[in-house]
Amino acid sequence: MFNRIKEFLDNRPDPISGSESTSAYRFWKDTDLSRTTAYRLYNDTSYIPTGDVLDKICSTYRIKPGLILDWKPDDGIQETTPLPCNTTKKSISSGKKKSSSGKSSKPGSVITVFPKLPDSA
Repeated sequence: MFNRIKEFLDNRPDPISGSESTSAYRFWKDTDLSRTTAYRLYNDTSYIPTGDVLDKICSTYRIKPGLILDWKPDDGIQETTPLPCNTTKKSISSGKKKSSSGKSSKPGSVITVFPKLPDSA
């Protein structure tokens, strides 16, 4: 796993200075992180932020964590976990129905139902 914060900031214009990228200094000031943490995240891609730090960054820039975090295997071979074969898709009828949470579903929505995985031994 590695962070892509520098890459994200290098491609994000700084609205205050007008430059084509956001500096480590602006990142530090925008996020209100400790200076050490902000600069380490900017300069060290192997440094992974804690949940609180990640939340602060995502809240500040209104982004999802996947935009600044990535994973690549040590051996360079990209592996993916296959989805279970026996998935079913259920279509919700066009009438508005209330879900168990009390929210109405949009007509024509598709829900993919995955089988329960067995407990690990």
